[in-house]
Amino acid sequence: MTRQSDLLTYFRPEIEKIIEIGALASPSIPQAADRVRYVDRLTTPELKEHYAGVAPQVVDKLVDVSYIWESGPLKPSLKDWYPVELVTASHVIEHVPNMVAWLNQLTDVLTPGGHISLAVPYKQKTFDLHRPVSTLGDVLEAWSTNAPRPGLRHVIDQRRYGVRVDGNNCWFDDPTPDRFSRVLPEIAGLNGFIDRWHAGDYVDSHVWVFTPDSFSEIIKDLNALELIALEICKGPTIYGHEFIVHLGRTNAKMRRSAGVSLSNTAGSVVPPSKDEGDLHSGERQVAPDMSGIRADHSARYAFGLDHLKGSLRGADIFCGTGYGSAMIAERGHTVIGIDRSADAIDYANDHYSTASTLYAVKSWPFTLAPDIFDFIFALESLEHVEDGRTFLKALAQALKPGGTLILSSPNQTLFPFQPDRHKFHIRHYTLEELTEMLRETGLSMENWGGQDIYDFTDGKQILLSEGKAPVETEKTGQFITMVARKR
Repeated sequence: MTRQSDLLTYFRPEIEKIIEIGALASPSIPQAADRVRYVDRLTTPELKEHYAGVAPQVVDKLVDVSYIWESGPLKPSLKDWYPVELVTASHVIEHVPNMVAWLNQLTDVLTPGGHISLAVPYKQKTFDLHRPVSTLGDVLEAWSTNAPRPGLRHVIDQRRYGVRVDGNNCWFDDPTPDRFSRVLPEIAGLNGFIDRWHAGDYVDSHVWVFTPDSFSEIIKDLNALELIALEICKGPTIYGHEFIVHLGRTNAKMRRSAGVSLSNTAGSVVPPSKDEGDLHSGERQVAPDMSGIRADHSARYAFGLDHLKGSLRGADIFCGTGYGSAMIAERGHTVIGIDRSADAIDYANDHYSTASTLYAVKSWPFTLAPDIFDFIFALESLEHVEDGRTFLKALAQALKPGGTLILSSPNQTLFPFQPDRHKFHIRHYTLEELTEMLRETGLSMENWGGQDIYDFTDGKQILLSEGKAPVETEKTGQFITMVARKR
Protein backbone atom coordinates (compact mmCIF):
# COMPACT_ATOMS: atom_id res chain seq x y z
CA MET A 1 0.00 0.00 0.00
CA THR A 2 1.26 3.46 -0.85
CA ARG A 3 1.16 6.49 1.38
CA GLN A 4 -1.63 8.02 -0.74
CA SER A 5 -3.80 4.92 -0.83
CA ASP A 6 -3.39 4.49 2.94
CA LEU A 7 -4.44 8.10 3.62
CA LEU A 8 -7.56 7.52 1.50
CA THR A 9 -8.52 4.25 3.20
CA TYR A 10 -11.95 5.64 4.19
CA PHE A 11 -12.57 7.58 0.97
CA ARG A 12 -15.36 5.27 -0.10
CA PRO A 13 -18.00 5.56 -2.87
CA GLU A 14 -20.91 5.80 -0.42
CA ILE A 15 -19.45 8.80 1.42
CA GLU A 16 -21.26 12.04 0.57
CA LYS A 17 -19.45 14.76 2.53
CA ILE A 18 -15.71 15.14 3.20
CA ILE A 19 -13.52 18.00 4.37
CA GLU A 20 -9.76 18.33 3.99
CA ILE A 21 -7.98 20.77 6.27
CA GLY A 22 -4.88 22.66 5.18
CA ALA A 23 -4.60 21.06 1.74
CA LEU A 24 -2.78 24.06 0.19
CA ALA A 25 -1.20 22.84 -3.08
CA SER A 26 -1.15 19.12 -2.24
CA PRO A 27 -4.69 17.90 -1.63
CA SER A 28 -5.10 14.27 -0.62
CA ILE A 29 -8.41 14.20 -2.46
CA PRO A 30 -8.53 15.78 -5.95
CA GLN A 31 -10.44 19.02 -6.32
CA ALA A 32 -12.55 17.38 -9.00
CA ALA A 33 -14.23 15.24 -6.35
CA ASP A 34 -17.55 16.96 -5.74
CA ARG A 35 -17.83 15.36 -2.32
CA VAL A 36 -14.89 17.25 -0.79
CA ARG A 37 -14.63 20.77 0.53
CA TYR A 38 -11.36 22.43 1.54
CA VAL A 39 -10.94 24.23 4.87
CA ASP A 40 -8.16 26.67 5.67
CA ARG A 41 -7.47 29.67 7.90
CA LEU A 42 -7.07 31.99 4.88
CA THR A 43 -9.10 32.55 1.73
CA THR A 44 -7.65 31.42 -1.59
CA PRO A 45 -6.62 35.00 -2.60
CA GLU A 46 -4.95 35.45 0.80
CA LEU A 47 -3.07 32.16 0.41
CA LYS A 48 -1.89 33.17 -3.06
CA GLU A 49 -0.65 36.51 -1.75
CA HIS A 50 1.21 34.81 1.10
CA TYR A 51 2.86 32.10 -0.98
CA ALA A 52 3.78 34.47 -3.81
CA GLY A 53 6.53 35.73 -1.51
CA VAL A 54 7.68 32.45 0.06
CA ALA A 55 6.92 29.69 -2.49
CA PRO A 56 5.80 31.17 -5.81
CA GLN A 57 5.99 27.78 -7.53
CA VAL A 58 2.89 26.56 -5.65
CA VAL A 59 0.63 29.59 -6.18
CA ASP A 60 -1.10 28.19 -9.26
CA LYS A 61 -1.57 24.82 -7.58
CA LEU A 62 -3.38 26.04 -4.43
CA VAL A 63 -6.82 24.52 -3.91
CA ASP A 64 -9.98 26.60 -3.93
CA VAL A 65 -10.77 27.08 -0.24
CA SER A 66 -14.45 26.50 0.54
CA TYR A 67 -14.59 27.42 4.23
CA ILE A 68 -12.50 29.58 6.56
CA TRP A 69 -11.71 28.26 10.04
CA GLU A 70 -9.37 30.32 12.20
CA SER A 71 -10.36 29.27 15.74
CA GLY A 72 -13.31 28.20 17.82
CA PRO A 73 -16.00 25.73 16.75
CA LEU A 74 -15.62 24.27 13.27
CA LYS A 75 -19.31 23.55 12.74
CA PRO A 76 -20.47 27.17 12.17
CA SER A 77 -17.66 27.64 9.63
CA LEU A 78 -18.95 24.71 7.56
CA LYS A 79 -22.44 26.24 7.28
CA ASP A 80 -24.57 23.48 5.70
CA TRP A 81 -21.66 21.12 4.89
CA TYR A 82 -21.99 18.88 7.96
CA PRO A 83 -22.11 16.33 9.37
CA VAL A 84 -19.26 14.85 7.35
CA GLU A 85 -18.19 11.23 7.09
CA LEU A 86 -14.47 11.90 6.66
CA VAL A 87 -11.93 14.54 7.68
CA THR A 88 -8.40 14.45 6.29
CA ALA A 89 -5.44 16.61 7.31
CA SER A 90 -1.81 16.25 6.28
CA HIS A 91 0.86 17.80 8.50
CA VAL A 92 -1.63 19.97 10.39
CA ILE A 93 -2.07 18.48 13.87
CA GLU A 94 1.55 19.22 14.87
CA HIS A 95 0.87 22.95 14.41
CA VAL A 96 -2.34 23.32 16.48
CA PRO A 97 -1.78 24.90 19.91
CA ASN A 98 -4.52 22.87 21.63
CA MET A 99 -4.57 19.31 20.33
CA VAL A 100 -7.51 18.12 22.46
CA ALA A 101 -9.68 21.05 21.44
CA TRP A 102 -8.81 20.57 17.77
CA LEU A 103 -9.68 16.87 17.82
CA ASN A 104 -12.96 17.57 19.58
CA GLN A 105 -13.90 20.24 17.05
CA LEU A 106 -13.35 17.68 14.27
CA THR A 107 -15.33 15.07 16.17
CA ASP A 108 -18.21 17.51 16.56
CA VAL A 109 -18.75 17.63 12.79
CA LEU A 110 -18.38 13.87 12.19
CA THR A 111 -21.26 11.49 11.66
CA PRO A 112 -21.45 8.53 14.05
CA GLY A 113 -18.89 6.09 12.74
CA GLY A 114 -17.03 8.84 10.85
CA HIS A 115 -13.24 8.93 10.52
CA ILE A 116 -10.33 11.36 10.79
CA SER A 117 -7.34 10.45 8.60
CA LEU A 118 -4.06 12.16 9.48
CA ALA A 119 -0.58 12.38 8.03
CA VAL A 120 1.80 13.25 10.88
CA PRO A 121 5.55 14.06 10.79
CA TYR A 122 7.71 11.26 12.21
CA LYS A 123 10.20 12.83 14.64
CA GLN A 124 13.07 10.51 13.75
CA LYS A 125 13.00 11.55 10.07
CA THR A 126 12.30 15.29 10.26
CA PHE A 127 13.88 18.51 11.50
CA ASP A 128 12.43 17.67 14.96
CA LEU A 129 14.98 14.87 15.36
CA HIS A 130 16.69 16.39 18.42
CA ARG A 131 13.52 17.59 20.13
CA PRO A 132 11.91 15.46 22.86
CA VAL A 133 8.59 13.79 22.09
CA SER A 134 5.48 15.50 23.41
CA THR A 135 4.04 14.00 26.57
CA LEU A 136 0.50 13.60 27.89
CA GLY A 137 1.29 16.34 30.39
CA ASP A 138 2.21 18.72 27.57
CA VAL A 139 -1.09 18.00 25.83
CA LEU A 140 -3.14 18.45 29.01
CA GLU A 141 -1.40 21.70 29.91
CA ALA A 142 -2.24 23.20 26.51
CA TRP A 143 -5.83 22.02 26.90
CA SER A 144 -6.31 23.26 30.46
CA THR A 145 -4.92 26.71 29.65
CA ASN A 146 -6.81 26.99 26.33
CA ALA A 147 -3.52 27.70 24.55
CA PRO A 148 -4.33 30.20 21.76
CA ARG A 149 -0.94 30.03 19.99
CA PRO A 150 2.34 28.10 20.09
CA GLY A 151 4.17 28.70 23.35
CA LEU A 152 7.52 30.45 23.51
CA ARG A 153 9.26 27.12 24.18
CA HIS A 154 7.78 25.65 20.98
CA VAL A 155 8.89 28.67 18.96
CA ILE A 156 12.42 28.57 20.40
CA ASP A 157 12.92 24.80 20.45
CA GLN A 158 12.04 24.42 16.78
CA ARG A 159 14.58 27.11 15.80
CA ARG A 160 17.31 26.17 18.29
CA TYR A 161 17.18 22.38 17.97
CA GLY A 162 15.69 22.02 14.50
CA VAL A 163 17.96 20.48 11.87
CA ARG A 164 17.98 20.60 8.10
CA VAL A 165 16.85 17.33 6.56
CA ASP A 166 17.27 16.57 2.87
CA GLY A 167 15.51 13.92 0.85
CA ASN A 168 18.29 11.35 1.45
CA ASN A 169 18.81 11.91 5.17
CA CYS A 170 15.16 11.37 6.06
CA TRP A 171 15.30 7.77 4.84
CA PHE A 172 18.22 6.64 7.03
CA ASP A 173 17.11 4.01 9.55
CA ASP A 174 19.37 5.45 12.24
CA PRO A 175 19.99 9.15 11.64
CA THR A 176 23.06 10.55 13.36
CA PRO A 177 23.79 14.17 14.25
CA ASP A 178 26.69 14.54 11.81
CA ARG A 179 24.30 14.04 8.90
CA PHE A 180 22.41 17.20 9.84
CA SER A 181 23.06 20.91 10.19
CA ARG A 182 21.18 23.33 12.41
CA VAL A 183 18.41 25.43 10.90
CA LEU A 184 19.54 28.43 12.95
CA PRO A 185 23.24 28.01 13.82
CA GLU A 186 23.69 31.29 15.76
CA ILE A 187 21.79 31.57 19.04
CA ALA A 188 21.61 35.35 18.67
CA GLY A 189 19.21 34.74 15.80
CA LEU A 190 16.57 33.73 18.36
CA ASN A 191 16.13 37.29 19.59
CA GLY A 192 13.84 38.23 16.72
CA PHE A 193 11.55 35.29 17.47
CA ILE A 194 11.50 36.12 21.18
CA ASP A 195 10.55 39.73 20.43
CA ARG A 196 7.79 38.68 18.03
CA TRP A 197 6.31 36.26 20.53
CA HIS A 198 6.34 38.79 23.37
CA ALA A 199 4.69 41.31 21.05
CA GLY A 200 1.75 38.89 20.75
CA ASP A 201 2.50 37.57 17.26
CA TYR A 202 1.33 34.12 16.26
CA VAL A 203 4.64 32.44 15.37
CA ASP A 204 3.81 29.21 13.55
CA SER A 205 5.77 26.26 14.93
CA HIS A 206 5.66 22.53 15.47
CA VAL A 207 3.93 22.45 18.85
CA TRP A 208 3.80 18.65 18.94
CA VAL A 209 6.56 16.13 18.25
CA PHE A 210 5.54 12.49 17.78
CA THR A 211 6.73 9.05 16.97
CA PRO A 212 4.05 6.54 15.93
CA ASP A 213 4.20 4.91 19.37
CA SER A 214 4.05 8.17 21.31
CA PHE A 215 1.08 9.40 19.27
CA SER A 216 -0.78 6.12 19.83
CA GLU A 217 -0.13 6.28 23.56
CA ILE A 218 -1.44 9.85 23.85
CA ILE A 219 -4.64 9.00 21.96
CA LYS A 220 -5.15 5.98 24.20
CA ASP A 221 -4.58 8.07 27.34
CA LEU A 222 -6.94 10.84 26.22
CA ASN A 223 -9.60 8.20 25.70
CA ALA A 224 -8.97 6.74 29.15
CA LEU A 225 -9.36 10.24 30.61
CA GLU A 226 -12.63 10.63 28.64
CA LEU A 227 -11.35 13.79 26.99
CA ILE A 228 -11.94 12.65 23.41
CA ALA A 229 -14.41 10.31 21.72
CA LEU A 230 -11.93 8.93 19.18
CA GLU A 231 -9.92 5.74 18.91
CA ILE A 232 -7.25 4.52 16.52
CA CYS A 233 -8.85 2.16 14.00
CA LYS A 234 -5.90 1.79 11.61
CA GLY A 235 -2.18 2.54 11.81
CA PRO A 236 0.05 4.29 12.54
CA THR A 237 1.99 3.18 9.44
CA ILE A 238 5.34 4.80 8.63
CA TYR A 239 6.04 6.19 5.16
CA GLY A 240 9.47 7.81 5.07
CA HIS A 241 9.34 11.05 7.06
CA GLU A 242 5.71 10.68 8.21
CA PHE A 243 3.15 8.21 9.45
CA ILE A 244 -0.51 7.76 8.52
CA VAL A 245 -3.08 7.11 11.25
CA HIS A 246 -6.87 6.83 11.17
CA LEU A 247 -9.12 7.77 14.08
CA GLY A 248 -12.73 6.63 14.35
CA ARG A 249 -15.51 8.39 16.23
CA THR A 250 -16.84 6.37 19.15
CA ASN A 251 -20.08 6.57 21.11
CA ALA A 252 -18.21 7.19 24.35
CA LYS A 253 -19.44 9.99 26.60
CA MET A 254 -16.80 12.53 27.48
CA ARG A 255 -16.53 13.29 31.18
CA ARG A 256 -14.98 16.63 30.34
CA SER A 257 -16.21 17.73 26.94
CA ALA A 258 -14.78 20.19 24.48
CA GLY A 259 -16.58 22.96 26.31
CA VAL A 260 -14.98 22.52 29.76
CA SER A 261 -11.37 22.98 30.80
CA LEU A 262 -9.49 21.12 33.53
CA SER A 263 -10.22 23.83 36.07
CA ASN A 264 -13.80 24.15 34.77
CA THR A 265 -13.44 27.91 34.91
CA ALA A 266 -12.84 28.85 31.31
CA GLY A 267 -16.01 27.33 29.83
CA SER A 268 -14.38 26.95 26.41
CA VAL A 269 -11.49 25.36 24.66
CA VAL A 270 -10.79 28.50 22.68
CA PRO A 271 -9.62 31.81 24.14
CA PRO A 272 -12.57 33.79 25.56
CA SER A 273 -13.91 36.30 23.07
CA LYS A 274 -14.10 40.03 23.73
CA ASP A 275 -17.70 39.93 22.47
CA GLU A 276 -20.29 38.75 24.98
CA GLY A 277 -22.47 37.60 22.10
CA ASP A 278 -19.79 35.15 20.95
CA LEU A 279 -20.45 31.51 21.79
CA HIS A 280 -17.02 31.34 23.45
CA SER A 281 -17.14 34.55 25.45
CA GLY A 282 -16.67 32.50 28.63
CA GLU A 283 -20.24 33.29 29.75
CA ARG A 284 -21.84 30.13 28.37
CA GLN A 285 -21.47 26.42 29.03
CA VAL A 286 -20.53 24.80 25.72
CA ALA A 287 -20.82 21.01 25.63
CA PRO A 288 -22.72 18.68 23.30
CA ASP A 289 -24.46 16.81 26.13
CA MET A 290 -25.18 17.17 29.84
CA SER A 291 -22.08 15.20 30.85
CA GLY A 292 -20.02 18.27 29.93
CA ILE A 293 -22.17 20.85 31.77
CA ARG A 294 -20.92 22.04 35.14
CA ALA A 295 -23.09 20.69 37.96
CA ASP A 296 -23.51 24.09 39.65
CA HIS A 297 -25.17 25.45 36.49
CA SER A 298 -27.59 22.54 36.04
CA ALA A 299 -28.35 22.61 39.79
CA ARG A 300 -29.99 26.05 39.46
CA TYR A 301 -32.38 24.75 36.85
CA ALA A 302 -33.11 21.69 39.01
CA PHE A 303 -33.87 23.91 42.02
CA GLY A 304 -36.37 25.95 40.01
CA LEU A 305 -37.97 22.93 38.35
CA ASP A 306 -38.81 21.45 41.73
CA HIS A 307 -41.24 24.38 42.16
CA LEU A 308 -43.17 23.75 38.93
CA LYS A 309 -46.09 21.32 38.85
CA GLY A 310 -47.99 19.93 35.89
CA SER A 311 -47.30 20.54 32.21
CA LEU A 312 -46.63 24.24 31.75
CA ARG A 313 -45.53 26.73 29.11
CA GLY A 314 -42.61 29.05 29.75
CA ALA A 315 -39.44 30.80 28.64
CA ASP A 316 -35.72 30.41 29.32
CA ILE A 317 -34.23 33.91 29.07
CA PHE A 318 -30.52 34.11 28.14
CA CYS A 319 -30.67 30.36 27.55
CA GLY A 320 -27.13 30.06 26.14
CA THR A 321 -26.52 26.72 24.44
CA GLY A 322 -29.91 25.33 25.51
CA TYR A 323 -28.99 22.64 28.02
CA GLY A 324 -31.29 24.23 30.63
CA SER A 325 -34.18 24.45 28.19
CA ALA A 326 -33.72 20.75 27.47
CA MET A 327 -33.85 20.04 31.23
CA ILE A 328 -37.11 21.98 31.43
CA ALA A 329 -38.59 20.03 28.51
CA GLU A 330 -37.59 16.73 30.11
CA ARG A 331 -39.90 17.60 33.03
CA GLY A 332 -42.88 17.76 30.66
CA HIS A 333 -42.97 21.51 30.02
CA THR A 334 -42.91 23.45 26.75
CA VAL A 335 -40.26 26.16 26.61
CA ILE A 336 -38.86 28.83 24.31
CA GLY A 337 -35.18 29.60 24.84
CA ILE A 338 -34.01 33.13 24.02
CA ASP A 339 -30.41 34.32 23.64
CA ARG A 340 -28.66 37.16 21.86
CA SER A 341 -26.02 34.88 20.37
CA ALA A 342 -26.97 33.35 17.03
CA ASP A 343 -24.12 30.85 17.44
CA ALA A 344 -25.49 29.77 20.84
CA ILE A 345 -28.97 29.29 19.39
CA ASP A 346 -27.53 27.26 16.49
CA TYR A 347 -25.70 25.14 19.05
CA ALA A 348 -28.91 24.68 21.05
CA ASN A 349 -30.79 23.56 17.95
CA ASP A 350 -27.99 21.13 17.09
CA HIS A 351 -27.56 19.58 20.54
CA TYR A 352 -30.53 20.34 22.80
CA SER A 353 -33.56 20.45 20.53
CA THR A 354 -36.63 18.43 21.53
CA ALA A 355 -40.28 18.34 20.51
CA SER A 356 -41.00 20.70 23.42
CA THR A 357 -38.26 23.29 22.84
CA LEU A 358 -38.10 26.28 20.54
CA TYR A 359 -35.08 28.60 20.32
CA ALA A 360 -34.98 32.22 19.18
CA VAL A 361 -32.33 34.92 18.75
CA LYS A 362 -33.26 38.13 20.57
CA SER A 363 -31.14 40.83 22.17
CA TRP A 364 -32.22 42.74 25.24
CA PRO A 365 -34.15 45.02 25.38
CA PHE A 366 -36.98 43.00 23.86
CA THR A 367 -40.74 42.99 24.34
CA LEU A 368 -42.66 39.94 25.55
CA ALA A 369 -46.44 39.60 25.22
CA PRO A 370 -48.31 40.17 28.51
CA ASP A 371 -49.68 37.33 30.63
CA ILE A 372 -48.38 34.60 28.30
CA PHE A 373 -46.06 32.36 30.34
CA ASP A 374 -46.65 30.03 33.29
CA PHE A 375 -42.98 30.34 34.22
CA ILE A 376 -39.78 32.13 33.23
CA PHE A 377 -36.22 31.08 33.98
CA ALA A 378 -33.70 33.95 34.01
CA LEU A 379 -30.51 32.42 35.36
CA GLU A 380 -27.26 34.42 35.40
CA SER A 381 -28.90 37.17 33.37
CA LEU A 382 -29.69 40.10 35.64
CA GLU A 383 -26.03 40.99 36.13
CA HIS A 384 -25.65 41.53 32.36
CA VAL A 385 -28.27 44.26 31.90
CA GLU A 386 -27.96 48.00 32.56
CA ASP A 387 -31.31 48.44 34.30
CA GLY A 388 -32.19 45.42 36.40
CA ARG A 389 -35.58 46.79 37.46
CA THR A 390 -36.72 47.36 33.87
CA PHE A 391 -35.58 43.85 32.98
CA LEU A 392 -37.48 42.25 35.86
CA LYS A 393 -40.56 44.33 35.09
CA ALA A 394 -40.56 43.02 31.49
CA LEU A 395 -40.35 39.45 32.73
CA ALA A 396 -43.04 39.96 35.36
CA GLN A 397 -45.57 41.42 32.91
CA ALA A 398 -45.06 38.38 30.62
CA LEU A 399 -46.06 36.00 33.42
CA LYS A 400 -49.66 34.93 33.92
CA PRO A 401 -51.16 35.76 37.35
CA GLY A 402 -49.71 33.16 39.69
CA GLY A 403 -46.85 32.50 37.26
CA THR A 404 -43.36 31.65 38.52
CA LEU A 405 -40.06 33.46 37.97
CA ILE A 406 -36.85 31.56 38.69
CA LEU A 407 -33.95 33.99 38.96
CA SER A 408 -30.27 33.54 39.82
CA SER A 409 -27.42 36.00 40.16
CA PRO A 410 -24.03 36.41 41.84
CA ASN A 411 -24.30 37.61 45.45
CA GLN A 412 -22.56 40.97 45.85
CA THR A 413 -21.98 40.24 49.55
CA LEU A 414 -19.91 37.09 48.99
CA PHE A 415 -18.95 37.43 45.30
CA PRO A 416 -18.33 41.17 44.81
CA PHE A 417 -18.41 42.64 41.33
CA GLN A 418 -14.91 43.30 39.95
CA PRO A 419 -14.75 44.97 36.51
CA ASP A 420 -11.43 43.33 35.57
CA ARG A 421 -12.72 39.84 36.44
CA HIS A 422 -16.36 40.18 35.36
CA LYS A 423 -15.86 42.03 32.09
CA PHE A 424 -19.36 41.21 30.78
CA HIS A 425 -21.21 42.01 34.03
CA ILE A 426 -22.76 45.37 34.84
CA ARG A 427 -23.18 44.80 38.57
CA HIS A 428 -23.96 42.20 41.25
CA TYR A 429 -26.80 42.33 43.78
CA THR A 430 -27.27 41.48 47.44
CA LEU A 431 -30.10 39.21 48.63
CA GLU A 432 -31.87 42.24 50.09
CA GLU A 433 -31.65 44.18 46.82
CA LEU A 434 -33.02 41.27 44.81
CA THR A 435 -35.90 40.78 47.25
CA GLU A 436 -36.86 44.45 47.06
CA MET A 437 -36.65 44.53 43.25
CA LEU A 438 -38.95 41.52 43.00
CA ARG A 439 -41.46 43.16 45.34
CA GLU A 440 -41.41 46.38 43.28
CA THR A 441 -42.26 44.45 40.10
CA GLY A 442 -45.26 42.65 41.63
CA LEU A 443 -43.54 39.38 42.55
CA SER A 444 -43.49 37.65 45.93
CA MET A 445 -40.56 35.56 47.07
CA GLU A 446 -41.56 31.93 47.57
CA ASN A 447 -38.18 30.32 48.17
CA TRP A 448 -34.49 30.98 47.74
CA GLY A 449 -31.19 29.16 48.06
CA GLY A 450 -27.46 29.68 47.73
CA GLN A 451 -24.35 28.03 46.32
CA ASP A 452 -20.66 28.39 47.06
CA ILE A 453 -18.78 27.72 43.83
CA TYR A 454 -15.31 29.23 44.27
CA ASP A 455 -12.44 29.25 46.73
CA PHE A 456 -10.82 32.70 46.86
CA THR A 457 -7.77 31.73 48.94
CA ASP A 458 -4.75 33.95 48.18
CA GLY A 459 -6.87 36.11 45.90
CA LYS A 460 -7.29 33.34 43.32
CA GLN A 461 -10.65 32.14 41.96
CA ILE A 462 -10.56 28.33 42.09
CA LEU A 463 -13.58 26.15 41.36
CA LEU A 464 -14.58 24.03 44.32
CA SER A 465 -15.48 20.35 44.11
CA GLU A 466 -18.76 19.77 42.31
CA GLY A 467 -19.97 18.24 45.55
CA LYS A 468 -20.53 21.87 46.61
CA ALA A 469 -22.83 22.48 43.63
CA PRO A 470 -26.40 21.88 44.92
CA VAL A 471 -28.52 24.93 45.72
CA GLU A 472 -29.12 24.86 49.48
CA THR A 473 -32.41 26.36 50.65
CA GLU A 474 -32.08 29.66 52.56
CA LYS A 475 -28.32 29.43 52.58
CA THR A 476 -26.37 32.60 51.90
CA GLY A 477 -23.96 31.66 49.13
CA GLN A 478 -21.84 33.23 46.43
CA PHE A 479 -24.73 32.67 44.00
CA ILE A 480 -28.40 33.20 44.83
CA THR A 481 -31.28 31.36 43.16
CA MET A 482 -34.78 32.70 43.85
CA VAL A 483 -38.32 31.49 43.15
CA ALA A 484 -41.01 34.17 43.05
CA ARG A 485 -44.74 34.24 42.17
CA LYS A 486 -46.64 36.92 40.31
CA ARG A 487 -49.33 38.38 42.55
